[in-house]
Amino acid sequence: MVPNQITHCSLHVTYLPFTDQIDLGNSNMGGTIPTELGQLTELLALFLVGNRIQGTIPTELALLHKMLYLDLRGFNQELTGSVPDGICELNLLGIFVEKDVQCSCCFEYRY
Repeated sequence: MVPNQITHCSLHVTYLPFTDQIDLGNSNMGGTIPTELGQLTELLALFLVGNRIQGTIPTELALLHKMLYLDLRGFNQELTGSVPDGICELNLLGIFVEKDVQCSCCFEYRY
């Protein structure tokens, strides 16, 4: 069985212009975070917790000026690098990542 790939979600972002929340938590998703998510300018919350996401956090997420919550935690996440500075400059109420991801603006409660 081929695992779900979050990367394939990018093909359908244009059909979601007014989406304000995406919750794909614990959905057994793999792949990288699509840069196209930065086009969802009405997005308030992005929950990808508990998946198998790999790679870096795209700088395009900093285009989501209305975003309040970003949750990328999970025991199986394989994220690398750091949270882009532009994301830290957003007025987020909560940003959560794994302890392996460098983050100057994340809350202390991290996996």
